[in-house]
Amino acid sequence: EALVAVSTNFIGDMELECDPETKQGVMVHMGMVHRMVVESCAEYFQKMRRNAYQTPKSFLSFLSDYKHMYHTKIAEIDLKASRVQMGLDKLLKGAEDVEGMKIVLADEEIKLRHAEEATNAMLGKLEKSSMDAKKEADAVGKIKDACEEDARNIAAEKADAEADL
Repeated sequence: EALVAVSTNFIGDMELECDPETKQGVMVHMGMVHRMVVESCAEYFQKMRRNAYQTPKSFLSFLSDYKHMYHTKIAEIDLKASRVQMGLDKLLKGAEDVEGMKIVLADEEIKLRHAEEATNAMLGKLEKSSMDAKKEADAVGKIKDACEEDARNIAAEKADAEADL
């Protein structure tokens, strides 16, 4: 009971991340651990005929080491928890960004469809004007051929007329 009182005095003011019953259980357990170590020292002496001592100072050292280890592990857990939270926040932000990009993409797809329709209409007009230009070029080519034929005929008649003179 004295060991439990010492552990209660030493750890009672310490903040543990647990309910009061568990905290009380930890303090009782620490007293029991020291008692079991003392009993183990007696068994060791009987079996090996060598003394191993467990003093009140070693019990206080055990309590101090527990307190230090607890604070170290809580700090590590808090750090890991903050990193996990930061990762989750980044995932949520990424999901929000993706949703925003989907909206922008939908708007851009609408603009793309309108531009594609305008391009197809312009392409149709260009094909039509190209066909019209080809027809006109064919007509001009026929007229040119006719003119060249007439020029040859005139040149032939001129040559005949000059030959007659």
